[in-house]
Formats: sequence, C-alpha cells, structure tokens
Amino acid sequence: MSATVLALVLFGALLHAGWNSVIKAGADKALDMALMRLAGLLLALPVLAWTGWPAPAAWPWLLLSGCIHFGYYYLLANAYERGQLSTVYPVMRGVAPVLVAWLGWTWLGEPFSPWRAGAWPPWRWACWAWGCRAGTGRAASPSATGCYGRC
Repeated sequence: MSATVLALVLFGALLHAGWNSVIKAGADKALDMALMRLAGLLLALPVLAWTGWPAPAAWPWLLLSGCIHFGYYYLLANAYERGQLSTVYPVMRGVAPVLVAWLGWTWLGEPFSPWRAGAWPPWRWACWAWGCRAGTGRAASPSATGCYGRC
C-alpha cells in the first residue's frame, strides 16, 4: 500500500471518528445528525455535474439504501443519547458489516461464509467476553484463562 493511500485511509478514519464525536458531544443528537447528513448531501451534489444522474434502474436501490441509512442514523443518534462514545462507536461500526453480510445472504442469495466475512476475530472476542470468565463474574483476559485454546 502506498503512503498516499495509507494517508487517505487514516484521514478518512479520522473524519469518521470526528463526526461521531461531534454527534455525541451535541445537545440534540438527532438534530445534529440530520444537519450532518444534510451537509454531506450538499457537499456531494456537485459531483453530479461530472457523473450525471444515476440510471433509472438504480433509483429503487438508492431509495432502499436511503431508508436503511436513515434507520441506522436514527439508531446511532439514540444510542449516543444512552451510551458512551467508547462503547457505541465500535458496536455500531461492527454491526453494520455483519448486518449487510446477513441481509445479502438471506435476501439476495449471496454466498456467505463466516470465515470469509471476518467473523472469526469477533467470535474470539465474544468467547473471551462471555465464555471465559474464570468464575470471577467478569471477563478475564484470554491469556490468564487459557481461552485461546478452548474457544
């Protein structure tokens, strides 16, 4: 990977974490989310001058995507009302790819393999968090419990 690509990826990650932090810090998270999405739309509209409007066959998919994203942003704003950024951000970021893979598999008949989908690392962490408590009532480290070999 070139340094330019790496820099752009890291910059994108910084922007993403930044707008989530702004939403979490705001007084009215739903309004802040709506204004953030509106700003994104206004910044993206000039791109149509170069790309043109999407084909008519794409409009139902764009509408469906918009509805799904509306639901995601609604849930995200509500989650930030109730939870900490350090919890909500990684959970919401992790749920989206799993949900997309599951919906593609169940609705669209896409081939699905948990191993290809990257489910192995989250499965390990779920094992660590829920299955390897070592009788303490709280999660213990995998190295202390030997969970790596059992799960």
